[in-house]
Amino acid sequence: MQELVRHHQRVTLLDYEVWYVPENMKLMKQMATALGFKPSGVPVTIIGDRYWVGYTTQIGAEIEAQVNECLDKGCPDRGVGIIPGRKAPENERTSGAGVGTPASSTITLPLR
Repeated sequence: MQELVRHHQRVTLLDYEVWYVPENMKLMKQMATALGFKPSGVPVTIIGDRYWVGYTTQIGAEIEAQVNECLDKGCPDRGVGIIPGRKAPENERTSGAGVGTPASSTITLPLR
């Protein structure tokens, strides 16, 4: 994940320890509920409307493809309204679309 962030300057990585920090576990559960799944392990990675539980080479390739798609077409920041301090970019707040533009940051949340 760190390499992916270094390669894509517009990507923001949010990384939360969930085992020892109950507040972060609560955030993970809220994110999972928002996306309609039950977390069954870690890491959980969320990008736009997609999520992955665990990590394999295949999952890594899918994550990178999703990052590239979000950078190209935009994708929603699912942390808005859940993760403290996450706010929709100004263009989303005025349009109400809830979908990022290519210029907006992609947010990934490896919850471990």
